[in-house]
Amino acid sequence: MVIIYSIHAQDVIPLTSSNIDETIRQSHLIIINYYASWCRFSQMLEGPYAKAAPKAFEINANTRYGKVNCVAENVLCGNHKVSKYPTLLIYMHGVKLKAEYNGARDTDALVKFVLDRIKLIEADTYNKDIIDSFSRESFIVAHLKETSKDTITMFHQSNSILLGEPKHFIETVTGDESIQFFKNGKESKSVEISTIETPKTLVDLIHKHSENFVLKLTLDNVQSLTERGQYFLILFHNYNDDDVMGHHMIVDYMEMIEVSLLDYTHDYLFLFAESKYFQHPLIHLGLSESDLPFIVLDSFKHLYHCKHKPTDILMNPDLLKNFLDDHNSGKLHRDFHNPPAAPTIQVLTKLKTLYGEVDTNTENKDDEIKPKNSPEEKHEIHPEGDHDDHAKQAVPSSFINLVPSPHYYSINRDRDEL
Repeated sequence: MVIIYSIHAQDVIPLTSSNIDETIRQSHLIIINYYASWCRFSQMLEGPYAKAAPKAFEINANTRYGKVNCVAENVLCGNHKVSKYPTLLIYMHGVKLKAEYNGARDTDALVKFVLDRIKLIEADTYNKDIIDSFSRESFIVAHLKETSKDTITMFHQSNSILLGEPKHFIETVTGDESIQFFKNGKESKSVEISTIETPKTLVDLIHKHSENFVLKLTLDNVQSLTERGQYFLILFHNYNDDDVMGHHMIVDYMEMIEVSLLDYTHDYLFLFAESKYFQHPLIHLGLSESDLPFIVLDSFKHLYHCKHKPTDILMNPDLLKNFLDDHNSGKLHRDFHNPPAAPTIQVLTKLKTLYGEVDTNTENKDDEIKPKNSPEEKHEIHPEGDHDDHAKQAVPSSFINLVPSPHYYSINRDRDEL
């Protein structure tokens, strides 16, 4: 099937639910502007974006610029998880890239980004010594004949789409061709080349067999990770490259998440980070290096400190599940804003009846904590230690300034806290 993009191939392509999938599938690289006609930021982008398309096409005819009117195509924009206007998403060889375009909104910047992103990033040559150094990493090895030019190109394209994460290696062979997928240094899958027809097929296999559900948080990727629309669940540590036990713990943590908390990966982005690069959350929570390792949840409104040590969580994953369930239900948020009520007169009277005299003297009435609004919680007794230690260890978000700004986007929906 041949797509007629428009009268001129270099024009911005209007996309709808009837042509977007085929256009994405057939495009080497296409950047798509999801906009709303009423949004002033979308209106400001329209001119520079229209000028960028022919300029990029003139230099590289494989580039495409598209646009979707989210007012007319509300369902389509929802399917592509568009939550703000304008949103510029990039697709290569049919694959939607995880990071969206957040650069300058001028013609030259839009052209430069597309031309830089479309460049082919070749996979590394297989070397056993290098592979040995990846004993705890995820990577892919393609065993290909030198004459398999199309397959080699496809492997390079996959590497370009994923920006080399995980690492791609090519080994030249004379016999059977295959691709091996490794996760945490261990082979997880091997497939014959004949089963892989497109870069998208290969990328899907990589996501399934080599992509870790727990990612390393760095200063380089923190901005792009906020764009995924997931809450941050971060394991902070201070292990150095030579700390074998520390690395083993990270690997064990990754495996525990994959085995026991897979159902939570839709809403939560599981991360680990070296504390020396992210001192602000520690200071924010009043913690120090001596408290490491520990886990925090950043909802992009509040930063919650999980009271359970990672070593305990590895032994009992339910501890982390309960923490996330408390966030999911709104308990952490409620406890932060409404600490548990002090025992009311009704409760104290009942305790006196059951256990004898209870001191009900309150010298300063202004210090009395009023009951919660919820009728169910009004007379609730909170045993000492039962109420959240999470609420006591919650502070404003550390990463809120990295999420999309209302001064740069029109937001079209709200999550609980994100």
